[in-house]
Amino acid sequence: MKKFFKANWVELLAGLGVIVGLVLVFQKPETRQAQLQNSALFFQEIARQLGAFGQQTMDAIRNLSAIETIAILLIILGALLIAVRIRYRLLRSVRWTSPTCPKCGSDLARIRRTSFDRFLSASFLPGARRYQCRNQSCDWQGLKHIQRTGHHRHSQSEHDSAG
Repeated sequence: MKKFFKANWVELLAGLGVIVGLVLVFQKPETRQAQLQNSALFFQEIARQLGAFGQQTMDAIRNLSAIETIAILLIILGALLIAVRIRYRLLRSVRWTSPTCPKCGSDLARIRRTSFDRFLSASFLPGARRYQCRNQSCDWQGLKHIQRTGHHRHSQSEHDSAG
């Protein structure tokens, strides 16, 4: 069932939009008006809560001592440095770039990425693609950045001699 929702989420969302639209078109005007008022109240309450949270956050920031401010900055900078170093080491590791399964050494096949994979590829792991081991007895699946060599593309000299 999870696979079905993952594969068809756009269609399901569009169908939900059609159903909501039909309900709105065919319901009584006074019911529609009451729903609009309730929706407006709901969004006003959300805005009020967000404003209160923002005010509390600003008050807390204003009440920080110099030592607490330095401590928070050190925590943030340390976490960023650790993340940058992990990324640096990962992007240069053989495990990340080799075209074989890290578990059994077999060939890999590209498979569809998840939305989280796409986020990681766009932000933290450039060029990351999801692969699955071709070996039926191995269940490895994960992200890698495999540089494909010239066997998929023609080199410039082959291109020049062909033309």
